[in-house]
Amino acid sequence: MVGCFNLLEWTDDVEVFKLKGYGNSLNYRMGVHLLKDVVNSMDKAIDAKKENQVPGTYEKARLRFSHAETLIPFTCLLGLFLEDEEDFKHIQKEQCLELPPGLQLLETGR
Repeated sequence: MVGCFNLLEWTDDVEVFKLKGYGNSLNYRMGVHLLKDVVNSMDKAIDAKKENQVPGTYEKARLRFSHAETLIPFTCLLGLFLEDEEDFKHIQKEQCLELPPGLQLLETGR
């Protein structure tokens, strides 16, 4: 019975990889807007501090709350949880990553 649950968890991981993660290069683009917003808000806070603006007259932090459908593409754009520097180069070229060897069996149906 435990093996059945492990298989279900594994197949869910494969689905997330293919649909929301590194398995689809479109996901990298989906995270760009959020990254631009994060950097822009940080730049504004840094500039306000440098200009000695009165505390309370500028935004010190922008908290973001989201679901996996937003966070996973964002983490892919940042290259988080990658084990190989070559993988990050694929992301920069907007190329999807290959499935890990154990997961390729599911893809080919063998």
